[in-house]
Amino acid sequence: MKRIILPITIAASACMMQMNAQVGVNTTTPAATLDVIAKNATGTTTTPEGILIPRADRQRVQSMTGVSPSTLIYVNSISNGTQAGTAVNIDAVGYYFYNGTVWGKLGADVITNLYTNNGTLKDNRTVTQADKTLAFTGTAVNALSVDGTTFSVDAANNRVGIGTISPNKSLDVVSPGTEPSSGIAQFLYTNLSQGIGIGYTGIQKIGSQANSFLSLDAAGSGNLLLQTVATGNVGIGTATPQKKLHVNGTLQVTNELNVGGDATTAGSAGTTGQVLTSAGTGAAPTWATPAASTNIYNSDGSLNGNRTVTQAANTLAFTGTAVNALSVDGTTFSVDAANNRVGIGTTTPNSLLDLGPTTGRKLAIYNNAADNLFYGLGLITSGALAFYTEASATTDPRMVLDKNGNLGIGTISPSRSLDVVSSGVQPSTGIAQFRFTNLTQGVGIGYTGIQKIGTLADSFLSVDAAGSGHLLFQTIATGNVGIGVANPTEKLAVKGKVSAIGYETVSDIRLKKDITDNTYGLKEILNLRTINYRYKDEELSKEKKIGFIAQEVKATIPELVNTANDAMKTLSVNYGEMTVVLTKALQELQTIVQKQQEEINALKQQLKPKP
Repeated sequence: MKRIILPITIAASACMMQMNAQVGVNTTTPAATLDVIAKNATGTTTTPEGILIPRADRQRVQSMTGVSPSTLIYVNSISNGTQAGTAVNIDAVGYYFYNGTVWGKLGADVITNLYTNNGTLKDNRTVTQADKTLAFTGTAVNALSVDGTTFSVDAANNRVGIGTISPNKSLDVVSPGTEPSSGIAQFLYTNLSQGIGIGYTGIQKIGSQANSFLSLDAAGSGNLLLQTVATGNVGIGTATPQKKLHVNGTLQVTNELNVGGDATTAGSAGTTGQVLTSAGTGAAPTWATPAASTNIYNSDGSLNGNRTVTQAANTLAFTGTAVNALSVDGTTFSVDAANNRVGIGTTTPNSLLDLGPTTGRKLAIYNNAADNLFYGLGLITSGALAFYTEASATTDPRMVLDKNGNLGIGTISPSRSLDVVSSGVQPSTGIAQFRFTNLTQGVGIGYTGIQKIGTLADSFLSVDAAGSGHLLFQTIATGNVGIGVANPTEKLAVKGKVSAIGYETVSDIRLKKDITDNTYGLKEILNLRTINYRYKDEELSKEKKIGFIAQEVKATIPELVNTANDAMKTLSVNYGEMTVVLTKALQELQTIVQKQQEEINALKQQLKPKP
């Protein structure tokens, strides 16, 4: 049955095609060359409908030859073949059509007509013009632009804007460049060594070449005109020119100098030997012949202006023999050619260089314009040589050397060979310091004493008398010396332990008087209480001690107790002299023991059996 229907269908289709040149599937009235109508256009039937396009993998499609343009195919696999040749665009499963050269992805690109629609470039594009022109014939203000204000063509007014969409000139450049003389535009030679930069305040040379000319050159015989809009003044070296030409600096003229004239006539160059003479405010100077010069070799004269002797390689010598052979302003400067001396502040120098008899600052090694950073030498009223650093006219010198040879630092009236006065805040090191070259250790001197200084954490402080000489410590007021004690009340007061090889007390009879036997002995010793204790002030000692109570000793043997001359009237016990009392007590005890021994011996004799 199927074999019969198919030929009939083919025959019918052929007839229909011959008659109508159109084919319809599921329709007897095709509306196009091929019109396929769904069998069930609506409803919920599950029967598949549609057109199945030929299916092949990328390798099969890539291998086809003689393919006609507009051929449509469905690529069902890209696991084989390569994305090259006619398959250069086949990078995914989908529908592709042949455009006569390569297979294109169906629906990949939608061509936008820029004449009727806006569009977005998907990649870099190049217009190859060859010998063809490309013209834009707009009439709008911003007819053609790139990136907003980056570039704009005003076709309505024939202007181009860079940095603006509303140019006011044929070329209008607007830039936020921070370089005032070169930040808007630049014109460089191809090697970038030099060029011109334009900014919002002017024109400036730019490029890698350090020194190059900036030329303003009128063409041919044309004149070069420089003029500001407001005043017409031109400034060289000044931003605020006060006249038509204001040169703030030197001026070199290598040809004639014309003065006078007006806007249309030349001025006068004068004649040889003439000098310019001012005609006053608002008038041009004039050339004038100077008065006859004065010969200084036979006449005195007066300068009528500043003069300069240009010596070049030539020497200028004065060969006088007088005492004041050459002078400036009297005593300001004087050359004594008779004695080969120079005086500053005197016309009768007594040394090779004599700064005169006045006191004050005399010789500056450095000073500033304000005269408050003077470094140099001087002489103060006391006759001392003064050394100044960073001083004003009223500042005392840092150091003086007086007529007695006393050197003062920080004082202008030293009373010793070296007298140092300082406001240093370190009481033991703030006045002077003496350090080894590596700065690890040294000695500092302050207004309260001497102290070790430097980077070395632990170092000795040595006070060493020379040879067999003695080391003496004494304060001027009391003669007392304190170790660890700020206010010693004895000749030597030590706050802490004393370690010594030996300890002696002078006891020569030739130094004593009023000698009597000691009466303190065993009785007084037996009345003393011995104790264990610790000091309340741990700086004295943290260790447990044994000893006496000074008040108790004083009640029994007052000579062994000393009262200090301090606020507390501190009591101390002379443990050294305590040995005298202990010696007396031992002697008394020995007498008792000896007497008892004698009694014991007598009793033993009595107890012996009689023969």
